[in-house]
Amino acid sequence: MPTPLIPQEIYLLERYSSLAYYEPMRDAWEAMLKHVEDCMDRFMRQLPPDYRNRAQHHQPDIGWGTVCLPNFRSTMQSLNEGYIMLTHGDLHGLGGYGGVPNDVKGQRDYDPTWMDEVEPGAAAKYEELLYRASHFASNIQATTGGYWKPGSLVIRYRESVRGPLNPPETWPIYRLNNIVQVKTDDIVKQSGIYLPDVDDSCAALLIEGDEATTATVGYNPDTMQNISEEPTTWTLVERIADSGGGETSPSEQLDRLRCESDKPCPKSGYWWTPAAGPSSRKQFKQGETMPEIKSGYGATIWQWDANQAD
Repeated sequence: MPTPLIPQEIYLLERYSSLAYYEPMRDAWEAMLKHVEDCMDRFMRQLPPDYRNRAQHHQPDIGWGTVCLPNFRSTMQSLNEGYIMLTHGDLHGLGGYGGVPNDVKGQRDYDPTWMDEVEPGAAAKYEELLYRASHFASNIQATTGGYWKPGSLVIRYRESVRGPLNPPETWPIYRLNNIVQVKTDDIVKQSGIYLPDVDDSCAALLIEGDEATTATVGYNPDTMQNISEEPTTWTLVERIADSGGGETSPSEQLDRLRCESDKPCPKSGYWWTPAAGPSSRKQFKQGETMPEIKSGYGATIWQWDANQAD
């Protein structure tokens, strides 16, 4: 069974690769940087009498002034450069996020509580802005890096991690443009969201000028990783209307898509599993326990068959 075109998945990939999503990341980082610089200026103007007797990691002009702030400023420059590229339609600008996760990791070696000596609650404000930027960067990173796995943006979408879904009243209408295709390792000629022609995979963002990646295949709930990667032919997905593609009410569409073995069948009908191929197509009743099939494929994930004819 070919990988289905799922409107929610395409919609979220569009969101995470948009200027509108990149901008609040940049803005949060800018606000964080200004906040830390302001705290540093105010702190250094009124140094505590025992300041130079403190351990070096409690002297912010040493750790924060020579390491954290220079890194933050460099990332700010990259974010601004990426923003400009995006305003000109160059999706390589999304790569401006890169310094954010690196700086978030690096700053953990430096205690921010000195900010509270300047103003109560200043350290908490710093962390709020820092992790707001990090939240946006995480979704952009997974999108530009092709790290999403089948179901990540559909049945396993977690608002607590990825942010509110905030779907439109109806999904946009999408279709495949079979004229625009690219094979793995070939150069992408047109940026956009593409669908692979392999089974049990998911859509991905491909950017003009880059080599087309392999398709991520399957999902193992035990390891929370994909099962394999396969070369594929990617086909461009086009949005042909902004609405009318089906209601986004809670998840009949989502629940029908996949069901792990040993879980109750969410909807009566025909299902199949990549663990055994198209020959596994079988009818189940709602509530019936989905069976496990022993194979070298990995976990048994049943998928709703788009063709429900007998």
